Amino acid sequence: MKELSDSRNNAKDTTLEMGDIVLVKQPKTDKWAAPYKPVPYEVVEKRGTMITAASGNHTITGYSSHMKKMPQYWAEAPVGSTIR
Repeated sequence: MKELSDSRNNAKDTTLEMGDIVLVKQPKTDKWAAPYKPVPYEVVEKRGTMITAASGNHTITGYSSHMKKMPQYWAEAPVGSTIR
């Protein structure tokens, strides 16, 4: 039953792992707002699709679909700094 609904919905397993650098989705406030927060977070915990990410002293927990893995060439930016 689960396999059938997963195949119909094109469901995929998350590719995020511990230590990955991610961007977190933010609510759309206006037409020009960026879809992701400009601060990179590091994945510190993973439970199924729930991901906990930290940046400095700020921690965020949410679904993996609300997070985007940063490209490798951007991942060298220090966690907690703003990307420009």
